[in-house]
Amino acid sequence: MVIALMPFTYSIANGVSAGLIMYPLLKIVAGRTKEVHWIMYPLAIIVLIRYIWY
Repeated sequence: MVIALMPFTYSIANGVSAGLIMYPLLKIVAGRTKEVHWIMYPLAIIVLIRYIWY
């Protein structure tokens, strides 16, 4: 996901931010929430709020 979005957005930061959002989201969908460190959930929410705000 990150590697695919970097060229399309012309920004490394946007690609990494999308990865920070998608990684916990995909783990939740897969039912493997215990594999994600707890700090990833608030970090993903903060990045998502940033993109919604702008």
